[in-house]
Amino acid sequence: MWGVLINALAIVVGTAIGLLLKKGLKEDIKKGLTKTMGVIVVCVGVMDVIKTANVLFFTLSLALGGFIGALLHLNDNLERFGLFLEKKLAKNENSTLGKAFSSSVLVFCVGAMVVYGSIQAGLGDNTMLYVKAVLDGVISMILASNLGIGVMLSAIPVFVLQGAFALGASLLLPIITPEVLAQLQGLGGALVVCIGINLLEITKIKTADLIPAIAGCFLLLI
Repeated sequence: MWGVLINALAIVVGTAIGLLLKKGLKEDIKKGLTKTMGVIVVCVGVMDVIKTANVLFFTLSLALGGFIGALLHLNDNLERFGLFLEKKLAKNENSTLGKAFSSSVLVFCVGAMVVYGSIQAGLGDNTMLYVKAVLDGVISMILASNLGIGVMLSAIPVFVLQGAFALGASLLLPIITPEVLAQLQGLGGALVVCIGINLLEITKIKTADLIPAIAGCFLLLI
């Protein structure tokens, strides 16, 4: 659970720094930080992809998972939920609290790293959540410099959601085999690479549509 805790704390610290800087962060600096984070995320994802144990199973899981996600419109539905959340919270147009909270929750709580990183943490490896903590810390700093203290409140749902995934994975730990863990790293790494590509703005990948692919590694337990 250390990864979950540090991730939440990174958002708090990042927000505090952002509030101190106010609007002092120039646009080119913000873009530069985001691009740098994108490169780091891609590299970390690739490191996990090469650990996959079965290339054929990896390919089939991604293809089938992506098909299911697209069929269910997971990414689009999550975006629509985000807009709904923002409208409900940001009732006062003169206040940025609701917008800051809803915007940051969407960034920090929706995505492959939330699921994959938390599952890994539950299985004893906090590496991915540590990477996510750095990424979220930088993003929270940028968001807070523009939107204010509401960004800090998103640390609460981040801790609860990722903690739930981590605890759920820890219950499966006694039956997780090395092969399953290797497949989890490979599939999760592929999703993380997609996140990095989006940060670099090379193209737009609906990463959330690929989340069902992660379930593929657990089929090895059957």
